[in-house]
Amino acid sequence: MSWTQQQVHPLAEQTRLICRYHRLSTRFELIAEHALAASAGPGSKLPEPHLVNPPMGVWSELILRQALYYWPRTIPFNIAQRDYRLHI
Repeated sequence: MSWTQQQVHPLAEQTRLICRYHRLSTRFELIAEHALAASAGPGSKLPEPHLVNPPMGVWSELILRQALYYWPRTIPFNIAQRDYRLHI
């Protein structure tokens, strides 16, 4: 599926959020991408978000997938037992 819009936001030192939206299907996905502690040396960085197969040592977690019919919205979610609210 070709995403209409994709944004990447840093969340923590080795974690970032990837927000993707597809206008035709109104599907929205929120993905947390983490670098493993073993590979999180001082020089390690998370890969570019457009890569199809991320390199070893990086794992993705699907936080939210839903259709957005009405905007604006506030969507609550949590990552690593911390609560967040996403305003769309």
